[in-house]
Amino acid sequence: MLKLILHQSALPIDIRLYSVITPMFERALGIYYHTNYYVARLETYKQGSGNVFYQRFVYDLISLFGLNLFYIDLSTLEFLLRGVYRNVSYAFGTKIMLRHPDDV
Repeated sequence: MLKLILHQSALPIDIRLYSVITPMFERALGIYYHTNYYVARLETYKQGSGNVFYQRFVYDLISLFGLNLFYIDLSTLEFLLRGVYRNVSYAFGTKIMLRHPDDV
């Protein structure tokens, strides 16, 4: 089905599922996690039909660094983000599937 969609970043994530995924990223960030104040939440997210798109996901992931973002250079930030993705996902062939929160 994904082959039919030109840009996978246009696929929405339901805000309820998103709320379950976000704590996984907080745990994977470890000491670099600072705040989730700006992250979309079910009770505060009023855009559209309750879906989160890739652009908002990237904004939220970066905002989890909070003030730590000012002390991280770009290459280190890339390294950390790759590590976070590796810690919260595992690959089966070409698919990436999220782990269970307890596994992070």
